[in-house]
Amino acid sequence: MHIPVARVAAVAVVALGLMGAAQLSAAAVPTATLSTAGTGVRVAVAITGTPLPRRVSVTAGTVTVVLSGAKRSWRSGVLTGRRAKVFQARTGKRIAVRMTVGARTRSATATLAAPATDPAAPTTPGGGGATTPGGGTAALPGAPSGGITGQAAIDRFSQYLAGSRMVNVTASANLSSQSTTRFSFCQSGAAFIYYRESIGTYTSSVENAQAAYRVTTAAFNADNTLGEGLVEYSGASPANTSLGPSGQAIIRLGSGIAWINSLSAEYQWQTGAAGC
Repeated sequence: MHIPVARVAAVAVVALGLMGAAQLSAAAVPTATLSTAGTGVRVAVAITGTPLPRRVSVTAGTVTVVLSGAKRSWRSGVLTGRRAKVFQARTGKRIAVRMTVGARTRSATATLAAPATDPAAPTTPGGGGATTPGGGTAALPGAPSGGITGQAAIDRFSQYLAGSRMVNVTASANLSSQSTTRFSFCQSGAAFIYYRESIGTYTSSVENAQAAYRVTTAAFNADNTLGEGLVEYSGASPANTSLGPSGQAIIRLGSGIAWINSLSAEYQWQTGAAGC
């Protein structure tokens, strides 16, 4: 039996729509908590049930924050100033949670649990350059007791980078635009892969590049909760991305968190997740 192509396409669209509706109707339930993180706060969302979202954001009042994470565990960067005050004012009250599954977004609400100390959040690192950073709260994995400097610090910092990934996700307040920046440091310890995707209402762009790198100087603080290193890279290919053909960056590492050049540029730091 011959079925017209147009009818097949229409049936496929309807079927996909029904599948999306079924996905969103399943019992994926968010719970939200607020924790203190140094001088700011952090919002975390845990997902129970299925389907698991590929993107999660939270809204309190007029403030919307896109969370980083995957599957059942999502969290924001450290919020300060007005954004922190807005979420602090919502403790014990409901906030909006948006979960994207496939191409569809579902809106839900969750009561924001009262603040608690975030044991994984380091406090603000020390000043620029490869000087010993300031104090933190959770020790870096496998770090020896006492701060280290010199070649021993360079070796340990290089070990932390190798095979790890740093991800930063930002979005506009109304979610009309979003950017994702990712650095994947290959297990070889000699190269990293840079990826940046920007999505707007009418335009989008993607950058990909690979470069060789080395850690030239590094230091760890006395309780090994924070490390800081100067990373030089060269031979970026292609050379016409925002990285440029070569350069350097100050990278600070905390427990699950990294900062690149600025304390306002916070990345989720995932060890063993580089995939190259």
